[in-house]
Amino acid sequence: MDGDYRQALMAQIEQYYQEVVYPYKETTTNAMKDARKLNLFKKRDFGAHIRRFEKHMETAEAMDISAVEQQISSDDVAGKLLADQFSRSRKTFLRLCEANIEFYKVTDKKQYRGSGIIVREFKEAAERMQEALKEAVLELDLLDKAYRKYAADKPAEQD
Repeated sequence: MDGDYRQALMAQIEQYYQEVVYPYKETTTNAMKDARKLNLFKKRDFGAHIRRFEKHMETAEAMDISAVEQQISSDDVAGKLLADQFSRSRKTFLRLCEANIEFYKVTDKKQYRGSGIIVREFKEAAERMQEALKEAVLELDLLDKAYRKYAADKPAEQD
């Protein structure tokens, strides 16, 4: 039975990467390409990118690890640490998506004359996004390390 929660915990982390982290990377790459191409004559639609960031948030929020967390054996310290690291990574990811949404809303408005967006607002939104990115990358790196260590450690009573 111990292997069941172990497999479920690892599957949850893998699902997080497959359904949240990798799609986010694609969205942010495409959004940044559009942000770099701002010009007077061709307006970009950042609404589609904003909706994708919102979708990534919804997907991440739906990934509740609490049921698996409750099954983790009290002596499985590495399992508890992995579950905790997943929760921290997810929390910073949600903040990152919020910062992305804010930045691209400002960017979308900025491209129109008379929008009221001043350079300082744009710069501050970009800085908040960069700070959120640094924090999320750090937590994701820690999650990856915890996952690799946990995957490498075999439970003592495995057949």
